[in-house]
Parts: sequence; structure tokens; C-alpha cells
Amino acid sequence: MAFGKQKRSNKKHDSKPYDHPNSNAASEPLGATPFAPTDEALKGEEEKDLESYLFGKKRAPRVDKTLLELNVEKNKQQDDAVVDSVMGGMADSELFFMDAPGRSKTGEVDQEETNPLDAPFSDDDEEDIMESDNSDSDSEPDSESGSESDSDSESESDSSSSSSSSARSVKKSNSKKAAWQDPDDANIKVSLKSQAKLKKLRQDADEDVVGGKEYERRLKTQFESLNPRPQWATASTSRGIAGQDPLQSLLSSSSPFIASSRARQSVLPSGELDIERIKDVKGGEEGPVRCLGWAPSTGDRDILTVAGSDRRVRIYNINGPSNPLLSTIHIPSLPIDNLKFHPHLPQVLLSGKRPFLHVLSLATSTSARLPLLPPSSNIPAPKSLSSVSFSPDGKILACAGAGGTVYLVSWGAGGPQGLIAMLKNPGGSGKGDGIDGLHWAKDGKELWTMGANGGEVCVWDVGARRCINRWRGTNGGDGWGGFGARILEGNERAGLCAVGSSTGIVNLYENDYTTEAAPPKLVRTFDNITTSISSLCFNPDGQILAAASKEKKDTLKLYHTGSMTTFQNWPTASTPLGVVTAMGWSQKSEYLAIGNKRGKVLLYRARAYEESTLRNVVSKSGESRPTTGETLAMERASPPFNVRKLAVLMHKSEKDLARKERFMAEIARTPAFRLDDIHDLSKDEIRERTMEKFAIMVHYVTNESLETFNLRMQLIGIADPAFWTRFGVHYGLFLGAVRGGATTSQLNYWVEKGVLGLNGVIGCFGMTELAHGSNVAGLETTATFDRSSDEFIIHTPHIGATKWWIGGAASTATHCAVFAQLVVDGKKHGVKTFVVQLRDTKTFQLLPGINIGDIGKKMGRDGIDNGFIQFTFVRVPRSHMLMKYTQVSRTGEVFEPPLAQLTYGALVGGRTSMVSDSANSAKKALTIAIRYGAVRRQFSSGGNAIETQLLDYPIHQRRLMPLLAQAIANGFTAHKMEEMYGELSSALETLEPNDPNTQDVLDKLKEVHATSAGLKAFCTWSCLSTIDTCRQTLGGHGYSAYSGFPSMYNDFAVQCTWEGDNTILSLQSGRSLISSYTDAIRGKKLAPGVSYLARPNVFEAKSSGKLDLEDIDQGWACVAANLVRKAAEDYERLVKDKGMTKEMAMEGCSQGRFVAAKAHSIGYIFRMFKSALEAIPAEFENEKKVLLVTCRLYGLHQIEEQAGGFLKYGYFERKHLDAIELEVNDLCAQLRAVAVPVVDGFALSDHIINSPLGRWDGQIYEAYFDHVRRSNPLPKIHPYFERLIKPLLERQPATDFGGPEMRTELDEEIAELAAEAKRAKQTNA
Repeated sequence: MAFGKQKRSNKKHDSKPYDHPNSNAASEPLGATPFAPTDEALKGEEEKDLESYLFGKKRAPRVDKTLLELNVEKNKQQDDAVVDSVMGGMADSELFFMDAPGRSKTGEVDQEETNPLDAPFSDDDEEDIMESDNSDSDSEPDSESGSESDSDSESESDSSSSSSSSARSVKKSNSKKAAWQDPDDANIKVSLKSQAKLKKLRQDADEDVVGGKEYERRLKTQFESLNPRPQWATASTSRGIAGQDPLQSLLSSSSPFIASSRARQSVLPSGELDIERIKDVKGGEEGPVRCLGWAPSTGDRDILTVAGSDRRVRIYNINGPSNPLLSTIHIPSLPIDNLKFHPHLPQVLLSGKRPFLHVLSLATSTSARLPLLPPSSNIPAPKSLSSVSFSPDGKILACAGAGGTVYLVSWGAGGPQGLIAMLKNPGGSGKGDGIDGLHWAKDGKELWTMGANGGEVCVWDVGARRCINRWRGTNGGDGWGGFGARILEGNERAGLCAVGSSTGIVNLYENDYTTEAAPPKLVRTFDNITTSISSLCFNPDGQILAAASKEKKDTLKLYHTGSMTTFQNWPTASTPLGVVTAMGWSQKSEYLAIGNKRGKVLLYRARAYEESTLRNVVSKSGESRPTTGETLAMERASPPFNVRKLAVLMHKSEKDLARKERFMAEIARTPAFRLDDIHDLSKDEIRERTMEKFAIMVHYVTNESLETFNLRMQLIGIADPAFWTRFGVHYGLFLGAVRGGATTSQLNYWVEKGVLGLNGVIGCFGMTELAHGSNVAGLETTATFDRSSDEFIIHTPHIGATKWWIGGAASTATHCAVFAQLVVDGKKHGVKTFVVQLRDTKTFQLLPGINIGDIGKKMGRDGIDNGFIQFTFVRVPRSHMLMKYTQVSRTGEVFEPPLAQLTYGALVGGRTSMVSDSANSAKKALTIAIRYGAVRRQFSSGGNAIETQLLDYPIHQRRLMPLLAQAIANGFTAHKMEEMYGELSSALETLEPNDPNTQDVLDKLKEVHATSAGLKAFCTWSCLSTIDTCRQTLGGHGYSAYSGFPSMYNDFAVQCTWEGDNTILSLQSGRSLISSYTDAIRGKKLAPGVSYLARPNVFEAKSSGKLDLEDIDQGWACVAANLVRKAAEDYERLVKDKGMTKEMAMEGCSQGRFVAAKAHSIGYIFRMFKSALEAIPAEFENEKKVLLVTCRLYGLHQIEEQAGGFLKYGYFERKHLDAIELEVNDLCAQLRAVAVPVVDGFALSDHIINSPLGRWDGQIYEAYFDHVRRSNPLPKIHPYFERLIKPLLERQPATDFGGPEMRTELDEEIAELAAEAKRAKQTNA
């Protein structure tokens, strides 16, 4: 017999439950249900039979009633009014035929429907739609017929149970009685609004009174959602009851149908997808699979529903090995084009090119054919319902009609509840202007529709019922590559919408970028499919987008939306997909179903999602705890800003961010840039790998613009600092010295020699000496001019003059830019630069007079072959002295530049780059520490059974959040410094002798030099401190080399001493500030960075108490100005009162200069950050808000750290500092709430971070364990057991060791201690 078959009712319909009160349509809230049927009234006969079977509930004899009776309760004072079902008057054949698994086709009873509802559907309409339907189903090329791979022809699994045995099982089970029943349950009425704790049981805000049975059911469901069954408790039941029909087994499961809000998700890495094929299932007897879908959640089961061309719907339980068929449902009158699961109800909506719907209830086994609009409605319903979509809350069904019209229909437990509104596409004009795509966005507040004619997308404000935006793609022509859009698909969790075109182009747009002024942001364009896109499908968590075309066999691509890349390993050219006609992901993303033209559904398991379900952790109390990956995913959920847009702001532009992402991909895929094994390589192995990278990087440096290459090197600087330094020694220091100091002809000469392409010249930078570093003017290497030979003689006069720490000198450099004292006729003319060849470029042997050695193991950066160089009367041509500023003629005449300071412009570049590197390295460290702090749980607080995340502890926030603010502030300051240095470099390169702009260039050089000196010092110091603090926040794990912190600290520490010792540079900055103060007193124009010294009343300023950006800015200006004034006054006092020389006086006020430089640098960073925020465009409003919090946190926390100066000079009072402490606490908490999305905005890939404890997906323990085990395999034979350990273990102990006497004494001592403890206890009592 056909399961679910009903007797036809002859009862006439007195009421119209689907009548829509059109007069009230506009005033009703969207999604409102005109009536609220009770649970009991909604039960069909089969559901009542099922309850009897499951729970032993007594059943009265079946009465010939309609399938569905709706009990309307208008209010507590009115009687219940029963409304007739829309199923009344329908023939048996109009209902579903539910076939037992394995039932033959000949055993089915197919009768064509003769429903009165078909009356308005004319014969002409029938012919038109049937013609369209037939042409659609036969549209695939005939050449594909029978061309599927043999592996695709695996037969469908036959069910082991027949329909008769299933029926017998059900009949037998119906006699089972419940252990106990309370007859009063049915009479109880419970108000869900009466108590706060009951409100959570409501299904919508207006619901109040429910019956006792329903109240019991909801309590049970809530308990199960809060206390899910463990795997061991449900493993046996998932196989079903022996001899029971599989569908009955599914319905008798205690697992909730709807997914709990605590449902877990995995976070997927990019690159390759671990996927495997499992057993296929049948999609139809003949013709292609039309559509398929997965149930939102059925506990431990994955239920797949497939609609075929044979007008049958098949329901499978997908488990991998067998994938049994649960049931087949035949709908003769409906060619199914659309299969949609309701997001919250156990319903499946089926539709096609017909003016009616079919609704299958999986929970009650009832089915119904329903009209979209009630028959009495004056509004004509669409003749075809091929495109429908539920809103996220399931209260509205959007249906695409003809002429660009979209019907919004209220949906309830009983199906369509009435028309809410009709949305008319502004561009639609006629029959051809249909709708090809529907996508709900912004939690159902917006509906995106895509027109069939031209692919224009309209964005509708559902509440206002108006089109707020119309747009096309951004690929030129019509916006879609000139060939029109074909399909629209979106995913709210990923915040993305995908549009596929007829040429195979897939565009990805941001969901939340919609404004009336601009189209949504185009995030990525994929063009690796060349035929029309027919299917698009996001997996539930939005991390994978599948795209397919049915115009060409085996055409399917999977895209990773996080990295915007294509999975390269699957599918391959040999993957036997066939012609893909439908596809879909299971709710947990574990399974991918692919329907094809041959009627098969190929099934694949994504192992990354399967394995994530095995990592659930249970606390001691038994409560489930999120995995580390899930925790990090929750941290990223719904930030109040767009992470991509925040990243754009922190990278200056979308262009720079895109370039960085491209660089990261190129680096990750280059074998020489492998990083994961760097901690286990020897010094020599690291150096060899460093040179491997040179040839790769030469390609980029010779083919990219300087701006682009500098960005590439910034990224490499935080990924591989050693290589960045070694490569930078040549291209930054050596080439920088040549470019900055050579004349035009000299520069051309060295370019011809191969300095740009490393083909003939590999340079190093010979400034530092064993006895001299920061004092460049005191260098002792000499370059003496010999007129007779027209050469310079380079010489190391004593051991202290040995060039030391010279990167590249030990084993790789061929030439050196040597800084030496120019000596002509016995007179010194200061330090100049000379290019000296070190090695023969053919044999690589040292040239005569050159002595080079390796200075050995260092604290970090082992990839650099630092060495020493001694010159013993080495001769070089006169032309090898760089003479852009100082010239020496053939006769020995020396021409000095009018402004010697111009020669030091090259030093500024290195210091500027270190400001940027400090910000980037700190961001890398903070990314690791913050992600770790988000997923690491330690102890529990607030009575929680689950341990607390480290980031939720206020003290942990205090440790990291100010450092996060500092790193971001330093980053914006670095942008400003790069801009200033770029302007200075251009000015210096174009400066000619006697140039009228010389003084302006000199002023700019002084400002950049002084600013870069202070920033280099305090930014590198703060970064080194940040790295160590981040290391400590990881506890013991931070001490592991694999955390990345030990090498990061060791590699970065050198930044505090090279290119100028930080303390010395701070004093240089302080010296410049004293000079600027003197200029301010004299009324001279000041550089922008020190203009605060001339602010009116800056020295006596007082806080407004607002603690806003202006207040903070004024405070730093006041304190810095007073500290600079004090240093200047100390200097003047020492000169005038103490009679010291200027140099001695400068040393005498060094502490004042240092303190002034520190306050000035912090205030400068704050002002640069504040200035950057003021320049942010209005379109970044949300991103600006989080940066404002960050800016205030930086400024106020630094005030806390330097509070003495603010109290000393009276800008703040004690009460202000108390308020600042509270404000910093609050700002730390605010920034903590979005800390993970903020560090995501740093846009650092896992490859660049190179720490398993800072992975993007949060799976830190698995990655850390695997990394340690992989990098440290145990040897089969212990290397020193026989030699050292065995003799130690087998040595003979002394014979009297631990003898009876000692045991006796010990026992006596124990007895004494016990007696003392007993006496003490009695005394205390």
C-alpha cells in the first residue's frame, strides 16, 4: 500500500483558511502569520498513528476527516474555530505515493491528477509550460549520452527490508503501551509569557498559551539541545531498530531535527582539500538529476533528498559505506525544478513549472499540494514556481514570477499563509524579464533578485518594500564579461554573494557593501571555467564555493573563499563527474553531493570537516566545550566592521593589500622559501638556503617597480628576516650607497657591471668597525690618494679599524662599499665611500691585500654571513670613489660639497624601513599571541563549568591590547615616514650643485633624519618588548622554538643596535629637538613634526577632562614641549654657567635629551595615527570606529606609562589619572571583543606567521603536536645509550645504601611527626 494515503473527504468547505485580508497587508509586520494553528490540530492521521506507535498513546477509531484541521485561537475569551483543510476535495491520486525502498517501477500506482485547483490553468498554458519543461530537460547535448565513466555506473544499493516487512513492523509496534500516562496532560494550558524562564520556549515573539503535550515536547527539545547525547549513547540507535522501516527509525530518533545554536563548525585551511569518494546513490530512473538538498539537521544523520527527471523524490540516509534509501515519493503532476528545506521546520518545499507547490513534512510523514495564493485571492498567482527561496527565519517565501515580479508570501507551519507584498523589478517590462536568482542578505532584511534578461541585480529593502540599488557586474560590457549573468547564490556566514555568467566567469561580491550610491564590493573574479555557469553552491559555513557548468562534461571547480583561491588538487581532469546538473553540501559540510545527467548522485566526503567532529572536548562537568577551531570561528562571527576594509586601511590601499596577498602566495609556493623547518637547520644550511633565494628575487627586483619591490621586501622581512637583511645589504645598503653617492656616469658604470641583476657584482656595506659603530665620523680605515697612479690606497691601520659585522662579507660578497677617511697629501677630508672589489668573480678567490673571516654564530639571523674585512694597502682606481658630493681631481684637488649633511641621506632609508619592520614584526607577534589567547582556556571564572579563554581575563587584556594599539599606531606612522622618505629621495636625486632648492632639501633632510632617528629607536625597542611579552603570554609553549618567538626575538634584537645604537639615536633626536626649540623661541618656521613647540600656551596647557583625541593630543604636546624646554635650558645653563663647550654641554644634558626624545616620539606617533584617522573616507565609517578606540587606547595607555611628566607639568591631576586607568580598562575590553578580526586585518598568511600556535584556523594543538613529531623523529638506535646511559644505569650501588638502620630511623621520625600533628590539632580544637 502507499504510505500516507488518505480517504477523500466529501465535506464542503465553509471557511477559507488562506484568505488574505488585502486591506491589512501593508500594516502587517513581514512574516506575520494570520492565524496560529495549534500543534494538535496540525497532526495528520499518520502522525497520530506514529505517536501511538512510539509512545503507546491510545487512538480513537479513525474518523473520515480532512488531513489537516487548523485550530484557530484568536484570544483567550473566544471559542476555538475549526477551519477546513485545503486538502479537502482532493482525489487519492493527488497525494504523494511513498514507495518502500527497492519497490519496482511496475509496482507503483501512478494516476494523473484532476484537482479542481487546476481549473484556472488553461490548456494553452499547460502546453506552453510542458513544452518549456521538455525542452529544458532535453537541453543537454546528445553527444554526452552514454559517455559517463565506468566508475559512475555503480548501481544503487538495494534495501534489505521490503515494504511488507516494514508494514508488519509498524503494525506490531502499534500495540506497544507507554509505561505511564497522565490523562491531565491533554487539558493543561501553559502561558509562555508568564515567567521569564519560559519565554525561551516560544517559537515567535507573539506566542503565549500552549497545551500540556506541546509544553512537554518543547521542554524535552530544549533539554536535548543544551545536553546533546554523547556519541557512545547514540551510536547504536543510529542504525535503527531491527526490522523497523528506516524512515520510521529516522522519525523515532530522539535527536532534534533542527540544528542547535551550539552546532559546531570547522575552519578550513586553503591549498588542498582532503576529499574522498564514497558510495553513490541513484537520482532517477531516467534523465538527469533535477535538484537535490540536505536536511538542515537530523541529529547524527545526514539526510539527502534528490529529485529526478522521473518526478520522484528519493530520501537517503548518507553514512558513507551504504547510504541506504529511506523512501521514494512519486509526484506525477509536478516536474520538480526546485527543492528547498525550510530553515527551521521539518518541511521540504517542492516546486516547478506549475502554479502550485508540494510540501513534504519529514516529521509527520504528511504531504500536501498547496496553492501559493488562496483561490479566493484577487491577485493572479504565477503560472510557474521554478525559483523560490525561504528567508533566513523561514517566515517569508520569495517566489519569482513573470515580468520581473517577486511574490513575498507569509509562511507558517501549515504552508503559505497569504501574500505580503509583490516586488516589481524596476527594469522588468515584459514576458521575457523573469527572475533567474534570489538571495536573502543581511539576515533577511534585504532580498537580492537577478533578472533573467541581462542579469541586472536589484537589492530590495524587504521592510520598506522598495528597490534600494540596481547594479551589474564590473567585468566590462554588460558587467558580466559581455555575455550576461546566469545564476545568483549567496552565503550570509561568509558575507559573500556569487554571480555566474554565461562565459564561465564567477564574481564574488560582499554582502554588506550595499549602498544606494555604489554597487557591492567585487572581491574576486574566477575565470577558470569557460562555459556557462549552471550551478553555484556555498557550503554551510561559507568557506567553499562550488561552481559547475552542465554544458561540458566534468566541469566543476571548488574555491576557498577565505584566501580567494582555487583548490588545486580536486577535482582533477580524471575525476568522473559527468555532466553536472545539481549539487549541494550537507549541513556539517562533511558531504558534497553532485547530481549528473545520467541520473546518478556522486558523493564525496570532505575529510577536514569529518575530522573536526572528532575533536570535541568535554569538560569535567560533562558540558561540551568548543574546539579551538570553533572558538576562533566564534571570535570572528559578526564583527562590527568589515575585516577586508580594515585591512585596506592598514595597508594604505586595496592595491597594496592585493599585492601583498599575491606576494604571500608566491612565497608560499616557492620551495626555497620553505619556513617550517627553519628552526632545525644548521647555520651553514640556513646560509645555503639564503643564497638559493637570491636568484629567485633577482627576477622581481629587475622586473618590478621600486615601489612594488619594496612592498615585497617588507613582507619577506617578517617571514625570513635573515634573507631580508642579506638581500637588503646588496639592494638596500650597497646599491643605495652607489645610487646616492655616485655621479651619473659612475652609476651607469656599475649598472653595466651588473649591480642591478647580481650578474657580476654582489655587494656588501663596509661601515662598522671593530672599534667604531655609531660614530661614523670617527672611522679609522683610510683611503689615501696616490697621484702617481691615480689610485686610492685602502688600508686598515690597526685591528680596531677592522671592518666588523659586514653582512655578506664572510662568503658571498664580491664588492664592498667601504667607508674610509679620505686622505690627500696627509690631510683628512672626512669619511667618504669607495667601491672595493673583494673576490675574483670567476674563481671567488680573495684578491691580494684582502683578509676576510667569518665572525661566527650570532644571536639570530644566521642566514647572513657576517664577516670581518682587513685591507692591506689595497689599490682601487680613483673613479671607485663615489663623487656625487665630494670630488677629487686627477691632480689631487678636493672639492667639498657646500652642505656635507647631504651625504648622509642614505642612512635615513634604513631607519625608515626599520620603523615599518617594527610595526610589521609586532603585528606578527600579536597575531600569534591573540589567536592563542582566544583559544587557550585556563581555569574557570564566574562559576562557569567551562574553562575561561585567556583573552577574557582583564589582566591578559591589559598585557596585549595596548600592544595591539601600539603596533597599529606604529604602522600608520610608518606609512607617513615612507611618504616623507620618498619625497626626500626624489629631492636628493634631482638636486644639482648650486640648486636654489638646496636649503629646502636640507631642511627636509634634517626633519626626516631627526624624526627617523627617534622613531627607529623607540619603535624597535617597543617591538622587541612586544615580542617578548607575547612570548610570555603563551606560557611554557612560548619557550618552544616552534612557537616562532625565540627566533623572532633573536632576529629582531639586532634592530636596536645596528644602523645606529638606539640610545645614541635617541640623543641625536634630542639634540635636534633642542635646536627646534631654539628656532621656536626665535620665531623661525618649524617643521610640521615639531610645530607643537610654537603652539600658543602649550607649556601651561591643562586637560579638559574629556580624554578624547584632542585632549590626548594637547597633553602630549604640553609634556613633550616642557621636556624639550627643560633639556634646552639645561644645555644653556651648562654652557653659560658652567663654561662647558657645546659638545660637553650636550653630553651633560643627555638624560634630558633622552626623556624629551621619548615623549616627542610617542606624541608624534599618536599625532600620525590621529591624522590618518581624520583622512579616512566616509565609506569606512565602521572601520574608523574601531580604529578610534585603538587610537585612544594607545594615547591613554602611554600616558599611564609616562604619568610622571603629566603630573609634573600639571596637565593632569590625580583624579584624571584615576579616570584614565578606568578608561584604559574599558578600551582594552572593547578592543578585546574584536581582537581576532582586527589581527585578521593584518593579512598575514599561516606561511608567513610560521607558528602552529598562531594558525588562522585555530587548530593549534593538533598543528603543534604534528609539527613537533614531524621535526623530531626518534632514532631507531639511541645515539649514546651504550656509551653513557647504560653504564650509568648498571653501576653497582654501595652495599650499605638505604639499609635497615636508615629505615628504622625513618619510621621513628614519621611516628614523631604524626604525634606532633595530633597534639597540634587537639590544641587548636
